[in-house]
Parts: sequence; C-alpha cells; structure tokens
Amino acid sequence: MKKIVLTEQYYGHTLQVTIDKSTHNGKMEFIPDKVKEIVFEVLQTNQKSGEFTESDTGFFDGTWRILEFDAQLIYRIVMWKYNHYQEDALSKEHFIRYFGVVDGSHFWDKWIYTFKKDFLSMIAYFGKYNGHAQTFCDMTMNLVESYEQRFINSKNNGIK
Repeated sequence: MKKIVLTEQYYGHTLQVTIDKSTHNGKMEFIPDKVKEIVFEVLQTNQKSGEFTESDTGFFDGTWRILEFDAQLIYRIVMWKYNHYQEDALSKEHFIRYFGVVDGSHFWDKWIYTFKKDFLSMIAYFGKYNGHAQTFCDMTMNLVESYEQRFINSKNNGIK
C-alpha cells in the first residue's frame, strides 16, 4: 500500500499526516481539509496523535501526530546561533526586558558565565520552572525571527 507523508504548520503545531491510501494517486501536496478538521477536534482534548478512516474523511485512511521535536525549528535556531549579527544576539538587555532586573541579571550571568551560551544547558537550568524556560524560548525565537527577516531583506536587496 502506497503511503503519503505530509507535514504542515497547523494552529501553532507541526502536524504530520500519513495517508495509507488515497484517491489522488499519491500526488498530494497538502494535508486535506477534512483530515485537518478531524485533527482540530481531537486537539481540543490535548491528544497528540490519532487515526482517521475513509468513513471519517470520505477518501483517506491514515494517522496523524504532532511533532514534538521539530527538525525545522531546530534548524532555524542553529542557523541563528551560528550566523547572527551582534544585534540579533541575546543580550543582558533582552534578559532584563523579559525577566525583570533581578531575575534577568541573574539569568544573564548564568547564560554567559556558567553555561557559556549553551542553549540546551540554559533550558535544563530552568528545569521544572517551565514558565521561565518558555520565556527564554520566546525571547530566543524573537531574535531568530529578527535574524531571518534581516537575512531575507539582505537577499532581496542583493546583499551577499
């Protein structure tokens, strides 16, 4: 049986769908809307994977899952980490803006002196304090997006 694997961003998640059979002879580019409707309903229950049948969709049997460890996202972070300009780097001002003066200064010192700008070690440091870890990730992703926009603009302006 021919399988088709499709991946898309969907409501802030990376959704991967594997279709076991289709009426489209394997020439699909996007996850069918009917499958997305099924996934949307199940996501309301915080379930991260599931199945759908031809009777559910009208055409397809298959499975879906939310990718928790998204290679594309990691690639974006890695590209930023190794290629950003100084204005796209994490700074003490960023830490203070996101965490406040006391915590921001403390976390900045940890970032620079203890963890030597190691992203994963900093996430581990936050440990069970998921709110701080998420704030750190949000702060980082703002800088990643800034880097990406600068890169896109430089390519559009012919700058190499």
